[in-house]
Amino acid sequence: MTAVLLAACSGTAATGATVTVTAAGVASTVTVTQSVGAAHAASSLALAASSAPSASPAASGQTTNKLGGPAVTYESGLAIKVGQPAPYTPSQYATTSTFKSYVMLEVTITNGTRANFNPILLTETIQSGNLAATQIFDTGLSAPNQTMLLPGRSLAYKVGFGVKDPKDVVLQVSPGFTYTPTIFTS
Repeated sequence: MTAVLLAACSGTAATGATVTVTAAGVASTVTVTQSVGAAHAASSLALAASSAPSASPAASGQTTNKLGGPAVTYESGLAIKVGQPAPYTPSQYATTSTFKSYVMLEVTITNGTRANFNPILLTETIQSGNLAATQIFDTGLSAPNQTMLLPGRSLAYKVGFGVKDPKDVVLQVSPGFTYTPTIFTS
């Protein structure tokens, strides 16, 4: 594991120091490149350590999952569930796309890890009819907020996309840089 920011949880570590950090049961030796406050460092290191050894979904060999199906749970305990695409009619204030069809999906993230999870790292992309779909922004649709998701808590939000074919949707969800993206299909 490479750490960019590091502070010992009981204080700070000097730039250039080499320290061993144990978070979520994972011990790593890192070199300090910048000292930061202990609270920020503890949260960042716990998140990195909890997601590093569990970069792929725990599902055995499953590469795609059904929209509206059961949640996909990563080895770390982080789970993602995506509902079936529902028809969506953008309001007059929405950002729209060149596609004439729109869908809305509800995404639910459950933090089953031992560390806080930053939902702002989560991204969704869609392909429909062999074309990249366009995300739309409108009232009633949202993105994951910036509030840390505490262990044991869930966050649900709705995203919308302009699509070529609402019956042919391939959604890729990536919980963050250290996770393998998960694919959901209609």
